[in-house]
Amino acid sequence: MKIRSSFVSNSSSSSYICVICGHEEGGRDIGLSECSMVQGKSTGDVYCERHIHSELIGKYIKKLTTVLDEDLTKAYAHRDMLNSIGLTNSELGIKCVNLSNKEVYNEYRTQFLEAFVDEIPTEVCPMEQLTFVSDHTALDYMLNKSEFTNKDQLLTFLKNTFDVYTNVKKHIDGK
Repeated sequence: MKIRSSFVSNSSSSSYICVICGHEEGGRDIGLSECSMVQGKSTGDVYCERHIHSELIGKYIKKLTTVLDEDLTKAYAHRDMLNSIGLTNSELGIKCVNLSNKEVYNEYRTQFLEAFVDEIPTEVCPMEQLTFVSDHTALDYMLNKSEFTNKDQLLTFLKNTFDVYTNVKKHIDGK
């Protein structure tokens, strides 16, 4: 049993765990941004900022600026979001930004993560873009694609086939 001595259950403490690396952050009155973490819009999963790949952010920003150059109607639909990451001015004029300049790009990456800390867009979400798969998803997929429909069936099979866990690992590792 886990006993906490620093916060009570009705306090305003928060705790976040990255689904990719398992890194934990938390504290009293602390949000995702103070923990250098973000949350996926479609998955709801929490990730360390370092797992949000720069290439995906760069592609997303370039996609948005291209859309804005081509279609003013779409530009107005994205205005608030683009203003929040500094890509437009108040008249909705597109800023000419050299995203290949590492210093400039890092500034926009930082602004991007700050603007979308609570809901990063699907286009940059590690899970949605399949740059990562969680253990839970991997297990669900493998069970779904095998003869077993749940972990209990798999466990029964393993018990009947192998005498100890070490032998299961050897089998999995091909030894």
